[in-house]
Amino acid sequence: MASERRATASAPRARLRGNTAALLAALFLIPAAAWAQAVGTGKVPSTEPAPSAADRARADALLKSGEAKLAAGDANGALADYLAADSILGTPVTRVGVGKAQAGMGQLLEANETLGGVKRMPVAVAEPAAFKDARDEAERLSAALFERVPRLTLVVSGLPQGTAASVTVDHEPLRPEQLAVALPLNPGEHSIIAKATGFAPIEQQIKLAERERRNLDLAFQPIVAAAPPAPKPTPLPPSAPPAPSAEPSDADSGVSPALWVGVGVAAAGIVAGTVAGIVAGSRASDLKERCRDNRCLRADTESDYDRATLAAHVSTAGFTVAGTGLLLSLVGALYTAWSTGAKPPPLESAAVEPVISLGAAGLRGRF
Repeated sequence: MASERRATASAPRARLRGNTAALLAALFLIPAAAWAQAVGTGKVPSTEPAPSAADRARADALLKSGEAKLAAGDANGALADYLAADSILGTPVTRVGVGKAQAGMGQLLEANETLGGVKRMPVAVAEPAAFKDARDEAERLSAALFERVPRLTLVVSGLPQGTAASVTVDHEPLRPEQLAVALPLNPGEHSIIAKATGFAPIEQQIKLAERERRNLDLAFQPIVAAAPPAPKPTPLPPSAPPAPSAEPSDADSGVSPALWVGVGVAAAGIVAGTVAGIVAGSRASDLKERCRDNRCLRADTESDYDRATLAAHVSTAGFTVAGTGLLLSLVGALYTAWSTGAKPPPLESAAVEPVISLGAAGLRGRF
């Protein structure tokens, strides 16, 4: 690219050197009084004096310095010299030098604008040939720069009808009619930013080369609201170890204590009544063997009779206590059935009755 640029610029630079020499000769040959008519650029009003000989000499030095710097590849330095010379003389020759330096810096759009301005400069009467040559050169250079300028076409997509996008290129906003058309840009890096309400912004960094033609699609994506984060689960408190199971008591099980007390009393009464009944029966049987026809001598049998009678009474009392215990256990059973909701047994289903005779003692009952 650099070699091509040097090759294409060698011929214009030769012409520039010839134009510069012709310009310098014209500068010193044209009288000062006819300067405004000879130059005719509009930069020097007719009320202002023409450049002095010192100004012309200084402009001559700047033109030569700019030409040397441009030939050495120092476009920045050449532009500074050409701008200084153009501010003094303002001729087509100095303006062409400015355009060439801008093109050497890669400012193709600015160079094309400068060279186009040369063609629009008014032509003066008796204008030097160097000025006419500079105008012709500016026209040729402008046509060549037109082909070298890269172009970028921006295409907006993804927006519903009625939604406008704001697009900037290198922080310069574009008009709606500039979208979807080829935009001339300088070669190099460029920043494209596109925005639209309700859509994610688009930022692109691109680099264009000379003569490049590129299409860039600006595809908008709607902004999707982020789902709220799920709440963190609350940790459960540590569970307490299970309490040791206790043996159910009578109160917990609903069994009335009277039931067990009655059963114990009844059992003791039965045992006592049975033992005493056996003793009484044995005594009665012995007396029966010793007496004939139920006739006994009182002196011989009175003590045995008393013992038998006492044993019978004890047996009766034991069985009476047993009956009382059974009655108490029955009451406890009824209370237990009432407290637990069980159906109680009928009252007439159980009965105890002691039986005592001369030869025997016992219990009689129904359950």
